Amino acid sequence: MPVPSCSSGTSHAAKQTARVERGLDNASNPFAAILDGRRIGLAGHSYGAAGVSYIAQWDPRVKAVVAWDNLGAPDPNRPFGNSGGPIEQPCPANPAARSAVPITKPGLGLSADYGLPPTPNTGQPDPTAKSTQSFAYSAAGVDSGELIIRGGSHLDFDFIPTWRSAPRCVEPI
Repeated sequence: MPVPSCSSGTSHAAKQTARVERGLDNASNPFAAILDGRRIGLAGHSYGAAGVSYIAQWDPRVKAVVAWDNLGAPDPNRPFGNSGGPIEQPCPANPAARSAVPITKPGLGLSADYGLPPTPNTGQPDPTAKSTQSFAYSAAGVDSGELIIRGGSHLDFDFIPTWRSAPRCVEPI
């Protein structure tokens, strides 16, 4: 069931309960009847990659994680970045009440050498910079891998159509 927002206190529980009573939704997932709860995996890109990296380790229902640029730490107190995870703010408001979870689920990171353009890349990237968390998974005895697109950027994981890929209209002569 929905929980109140940590920042605003807003709860959508009453709306969700009413939808369930009218037969419009399952109590928490409209696809629950076709979901095999023994085989749940999470995937995410960018900040979503950090989020799924954290949640996959925290949630006992999740069995594996795939993170596109890039695998993050299962620690809510580390900032998002090459090896960090999402910061839990403001819940709980006291950082001492937050806890990192152990790495127990396999993870696959798919990353690129470079971040976001447009600044020119003037040097060679560190070939292991985006492998930090994969190494941490391995050190914890958990299957992991990191595939890195050499020379690629963060945008290689997005669908950003350009004028070249847009359909063209041709008028008859």
